[in-house]
Amino acid sequence: MEPSESSFAGAGCDEPRDHELWVDQVGVFRVSLAREFLIGGPNPVQKPGQIALQARLSRRQAGIVRSGESYLVRSERGVIVGDAPRQTEHLLADGAVLDLGEGVSLRFRMPHRLSPSARLEFLSDHRPVRRADAVILMSGTCLLGPGSDCHLVCPGWSQTVILLERQGALWLKMERGVLLNGRSFETVTRLAHGDIVEGDDFRFRVEVIG
Repeated sequence: MEPSESSFAGAGCDEPRDHELWVDQVGVFRVSLAREFLIGGPNPVQKPGQIALQARLSRRQAGIVRSGESYLVRSERGVIVGDAPRQTEHLLADGAVLDLGEGVSLRFRMPHRLSPSARLEFLSDHRPVRRADAVILMSGTCLLGPGSDCHLVCPGWSQTVILLERQGALWLKMERGVLLNGRSFETVTRLAHGDIVEGDDFRFRVEVIG
């Protein structure tokens, strides 16, 4: 039997794990369910909730922390938000540009006014050691689709796909025209490593990491 929305209550609380979405003709995206997301330089051991950039940064250069429906940036080494140096923590606004030092810059986005999930975009040429075109800091929902207010903008898609975060896991809200591993369901379904989500004009693969 496939899980329904009522299954969330009995699914148990798992330790949040990061996921990758390999979206055909769009890119690869890290989705983190962790409350705190660390950003740093190369690290031989990566855990969920952190990303290593190919840059001369400490392994814990900065952290993005979810606080309710807002986000704070923390850095003991200091970070520049916009044009202002911040030494401890600072509330992030949509569109804020973060300078982490050594020429590394990111943009913080909260594209959907009804969703507290956020997106980190890489502005400088520094890229993650493990490929990612952007990072989604997920809280509640993540929208993939053609709209500019989607967390992952996918040009050419004819519909929006909704992902849900529950008990430390990633779930798919089944809609008309959406198939999971070639099958359609009428409920929300927990996503597992290797799952394929597709429709008439889109397709992506889910990988669980960490």
